[in-house]
Parts: sequence; C-alpha cells; structure tokens
Amino acid sequence: MKKIMLLIMVAGLFLVGCNSSNIERKAESNDNKKHKSTHSKRKANEQMKTFKVGEVVDADGVDIIVTKVEFNNDYDEYSAPENGQALKVSFKFKNHNDDQVLVDNSAFTMKSKQENFQEWFGTDDNHAGFSHLLNKGNIGTGYIYYDVPDSQRYTLEMDFVPLFDTVRGKWEIRKSDIKGNSNTNSSTSTNETTNEMKETEDDSEDYPYTAEEYNYLVDEYNSLTEGEKMNRVSRGVTNKEYNDLLERIEKEYDRLGDEADKEYEDFLKEQEKIDAEYEEEMRKEEERQAKEDAAYEKEQAEEDAAYEEEMRKEEERQSIEDAAYEEEMRKEEERQSIEDAAYEEEMRKEEERQAKEDAEFEEKMKALDEE
Repeated sequence: MKKIMLLIMVAGLFLVGCNSSNIERKAESNDNKKHKSTHSKRKANEQMKTFKVGEVVDADGVDIIVTKVEFNNDYDEYSAPENGQALKVSFKFKNHNDDQVLVDNSAFTMKSKQENFQEWFGTDDNHAGFSHLLNKGNIGTGYIYYDVPDSQRYTLEMDFVPLFDTVRGKWEIRKSDIKGNSNTNSSTSTNETTNEMKETEDDSEDYPYTAEEYNYLVDEYNSLTEGEKMNRVSRGVTNKEYNDLLERIEKEYDRLGDEADKEYEDFLKEQEKIDAEYEEEMRKEEERQAKEDAAYEKEQAEEDAAYEEEMRKEEERQSIEDAAYEEEMRKEEERQSIEDAAYEEEMRKEEERQAKEDAEFEEKMKALDEE
C-alpha cells in the first residue's frame, strides 16, 4: 500500500511539473511573438526613410536600434549646454555581414526645425560616443549627447556606409517620447497559452495537490485579476480543482494578451494618425516654404535684372563720357600741335633775322677795319 501511495505522489508531482512547464512555455511563446511583432525589421537604403524609437532598422546588414532618448540634467552652470538641453540618444548595433563593419557616432546628426546641433561634451561621462569594429554576429552599444534647444520635436539623421553603399534614415523624436525609458513605444509583454500539452483531467479526489502548490496558482491568478480575488487554502486539492484553476489562469493570460494586442493595435492606429497629420503638416510647410523660396527667387531675379540694367546704362554713359573726353583731348593735342608749329616757325624766322643782322654787323666791322 505504501508503494502505491508513493507512486501516486510521484505521479502528482510529475503533473505539477508538466503544467508549470506548459505555462512557462506558453509565456515564452507569447513573449517571443510580442517581441517579433514589436521589433520586426525595416530596411534602410539610400532614401531618407523615417523610423521610430525602438524599431529595428536593417542598414545594409547591420541592425540599428535607437533604444532610448532622454534629457540629461547632470551638469553645473559652467558646463551647461549652450542651447539649453542635453539630449542623450542610446543605440544598439549588431553586424550580420561576413565582413567587419565600423560603426561610430559620426554617422548620426541631430536636427530641430531644420537646424543642425552639435554634440555636447560638457558631461563627465567618459563613455559618451562610440566607435565599434564589429565582426559578424557581434553586438555594440553606445550613446551620444547633443546640445539642443527646447523643442516639441527632434530629428536624428543617419548617413552610414557599412560596406560600400550609403544608407540613410531619420528618427522623428517627439518630446513626449523622451521619458528616459529604454523603449517608450514597446507594448507590455503578456503570456499567451498555446495548449501544446493539455493534460487529461483526473476527476478522482484521491490524488491531492498540496496547499502550497495550489496557493502558488492562487497568487498567480490574483496577480492577473483586478476585481475578483481568490482566497488561499490550507488543505490539499484534487486534480480537478488544480486543473480548473490552471484553466482559469490560462484564460486570464488569453484575456490580457487580447487586451495587450488591442492596446498595441490602437497605439499603432493612433501613431499612424499622428504620423499622417505630421506628414500633412510637413507637406503644407514644404509647400509654404517652396512658395516663399519661389517668391524670394523671383524678387532676387528682378533685383538682379534691375541692377544689371542700371550697370549697363552706367557703362554706356561712362563710355560716352570717355569718348567725349578722348575727342576733347585729341582736339587739344591738335591745337597744341598747331601752336607748337607756329611757335617753331616764328623762332626759325627770328633766328634767320638775327643771323642776317649778325652778318650785316660783321660786314660793317670788317669795312671799318679795312679803313
């Protein structure tokens, strides 16, 4: 009889182990499912695609995740950021290429309202910035501090050359996303049952589970429900009681999983709505900016044309003045040349007269000498 009872107890413990293992496997399966749905990869290429914080981006064989964005307030008045805020952006990288890949912070820049902002070096954090040479399968992490103004939206841009091709992308970071969490957009993981191993219920009341084993399930059930709470027991329970509670727990996990899925779907819909509104706003802003640029270019072209016309007329006037001045100078030279010729002729005649007088004087003197 003792041997039979011992075998019954061993069988009961085996069923407990199977059921607990089943719940754990179901929770792991649901967790993996949630992980895949939340972190499905999107490919980056030479176009400037928009990504989200927490999203896995395939950049030519290198997984890139912006894991966290937060404000840093650890500075004094002497090292404070010039623009008012120190924004810390954290990254995670994994190389899937056969070749080694260099990943460093120079591939990323921060913008706000189309203006670039530099990295902030006022922190005492010696680990800021990164430069990773990643072999295949290797993972690297790091973060960058940026000196930015207070704004409702920031844009992190990537210009990255993992191997031979340039890949680009940008992360639109709203102020509401900056909470210091590793991923504010990730949904809460829930356990989803798969019923891979459904144990056959045993209605017999001859094989009790201990109160401690049953109360473990009671505590788990109470942690999953907000209203109804079960009382703990002080006696052993039957297989049916134990399995009934296990089934109720599985239903609660199903309910929580459905709620989490709906919440995540609602979040995606709301995010799509926000993205659509933002894109529409950006489109209108681009149209407005394009009109302003066109009007400015037209005004600038008209001013340039008016200036060129004025310069042409000025050159024409200057050319006429220069021609008149040259004509005047030519006439003055001609008049001076005539005057010089008359003067030379007068001097020649004067010289001839003087020579004649000198000859007559010499002739008279010669005659006097002969007398």
